[in-house]
Amino acid sequence: MIDYAILKISAIDKTLAETIVAIDAFGIVNGCMIFDNYITIDQVKPYISGTVLEKYEIIENDMIKLRERVFEFEPERKGGAVKIPIDHHFNVKGVGTVILGTVKRGVVKKHDELMVYPTSKKSQVRSIQIHDKDYDEGETGARVGLALKNIDSGGLDRGFVLAPEGTLNTGDELKLKLKLSKYWKEPLAVDKL
Repeated sequence: MIDYAILKISAIDKTLAETIVAIDAFGIVNGCMIFDNYITIDQVKPYISGTVLEKYEIIENDMIKLRERVFEFEPERKGGAVKIPIDHHFNVKGVGTVILGTVKRGVVKKHDELMVYPTSKKSQVRSIQIHDKDYDEGETGARVGLALKNIDSGGLDRGFVLAPEGTLNTGDELKLKLKLSKYWKEPLAVDKL
């Protein structure tokens, strides 16, 4: 997920409305707002009331201050077994299968044995790259490229997850709890899901 949102408000329009709904739906609780074009917090308050944005910090329209604030922010590091959703995969000549993804939980290390969910295929981490540099491990939040042993890129798909065997569950059914946006006005119906 996203650790921190920066919302620059230059107009009160449908784009802002959709952005507010998206940030609230994703539950991005950390962030800041920057106002431009003489827009004030009082003009925006009615639209962000009851959303995660009402707790966002307001920062001056000053890129130096914004940069400082972003570098001060420490994302929450989640412990536990490593979990890496795959968002891209390909074969590299001389290296083998490479996946790209963000470490959502835990720490991935060279030589880790990981299961590819939802398949039952096992793989070993051959090497780790972060921003094209080699590392021995990647922590929560790191965007990693992993060279994997014992798996072909053709057997992977976007959305598959790398995690230690037995740490995730797979199934054919899904139970959900839904929270309707405060902006949804129609009654909830099966064909609307």
